[in-house]
Amino acid sequence: MAHLVQEIALAAGTISPAGGGILVLLATLCSWHLLRKFWKLRDIPGPFWAKLTDLYRAGIVKTGRSHEIFQAYHQKHGALLRLGPNMVSVADPAEIPVIYPMRPGFPKGEFYDAFIPYIKGGSAPPAIFTARDEELHKRIKSPVAPLYSLSNAVKSEPFIDEVLDVLFDQLDARFEKSQATFDLADWLQFFAFDVMGTMTFSRRYGFLETGRDVQGILATIWNFMLTVGPMTQVPWLDKLLHKNAVMASFRKASGNVIFQIAADNVPLVWTFSNVIAGSDSTAVVMRTTMYNLLAHPSSLARLHRELTDPAITLSRPYPRWAEVANLPYLDACVNEAVRLHPPFCLPLERVVPTGGVTICGRFFEQGTVVGMNPYVVNRHRATFGDDADDWRPERWLEGDEERRRRMEAAIMTFGAGRRTCLGKHVALLEIKKIVTALVLNYEFKLVDPKAYVVENSYFFRQRGIMVQIKRHERS
Repeated sequence: MAHLVQEIALAAGTISPAGGGILVLLATLCSWHLLRKFWKLRDIPGPFWAKLTDLYRAGIVKTGRSHEIFQAYHQKHGALLRLGPNMVSVADPAEIPVIYPMRPGFPKGEFYDAFIPYIKGGSAPPAIFTARDEELHKRIKSPVAPLYSLSNAVKSEPFIDEVLDVLFDQLDARFEKSQATFDLADWLQFFAFDVMGTMTFSRRYGFLETGRDVQGILATIWNFMLTVGPMTQVPWLDKLLHKNAVMASFRKASGNVIFQIAADNVPLVWTFSNVIAGSDSTAVVMRTTMYNLLAHPSSLARLHRELTDPAITLSRPYPRWAEVANLPYLDACVNEAVRLHPPFCLPLERVVPTGGVTICGRFFEQGTVVGMNPYVVNRHRATFGDDADDWRPERWLEGDEERRRRMEAAIMTFGAGRRTCLGKHVALLEIKKIVTALVLNYEFKLVDPKAYVVENSYFFRQRGIMVQIKRHERS
């Protein structure tokens, strides 16, 4: 191949013999590099084109169904799946502590660079989620981590109740009296964003009051995800298209004032990344919980019985966190929603450190990219049962404590190891508060279960929870 390149170039008269020699050397080195990368993972099964180029999996992500496609590949090929020339997806929960340890030394890959916005003068400094340098991550995380503890999260409960007041006023005025059909998925996202706005900026964005996407913020975020999702799979293409001054000068403005301001302001970049991550991810679990409760009336009835059990007393109209933090069936429903549809559904990539590592009995050289997809791992049948694709909260109430601990350890929704999501406690607080408030106060009719659709472009999005509501008579 190298000699062919030289002969063509010389015949065309474009380079000298000396230059041809350099070209041959470069072509040889490039060919050797590509062959070596292809060869070192030759025994790992996977789609043929994925072994040759990362563009293949970027194309899969662009379909919006990558979570299902990657799961099907794992079911066909097993726990180890080659998804790129140098990338292997792992599906066995037993390997979580190996790939995502509590100790440093297994850094994030270039996957995360796609989320760092390009600002004037270069990329913005990384935030907690995107920081790949482990020492930098520690310095960023240490000052703020205590703010996300459970004890501090509970202090935000009055903010959540304030936004619940607005939500219920709007539901009653717009839909309860008229019995109009509406998409609950939209209103759960409005709620999640207005909660984060209240907690972060001490004011709501206004999604709930207006009943619409204020300034197109939600559409802008989703369009960003549609772009960044595929780019996470091909970091070199992201650098070429989105992380250089030349391309930035030709790029159209977003049309969203908030995002334009944030794009040139580092503190706002960090703040908005916090709001987006905290809102979108929480809304996904809220929607998953409510849709499945409405689609499975027996689950909804059982939860309602638990919440109205005379043996317990819940505050009205919104139960307090202390009252609902440890209700068995509520816990089971939330755990099942967290398991079924994690907000992030692409492999969370890590780079094998110096010395290599053994995963699923196979040794991987340093520099190999490995990762686990929360959607795939959360549906591991050997751990969760043959019905792992189904909604069944009862699985969390069956068996002994060891079985439950094993299932909990296999959940990748909030990440794992030293990079576990800081906002986990805040998210669970919001989710349990709104689910119990809705179930206690309203009767729901799911008008068209088939209208429910899901898309995945790293972040998950659900639409079409079309419902009618009426107020519960006080139990």
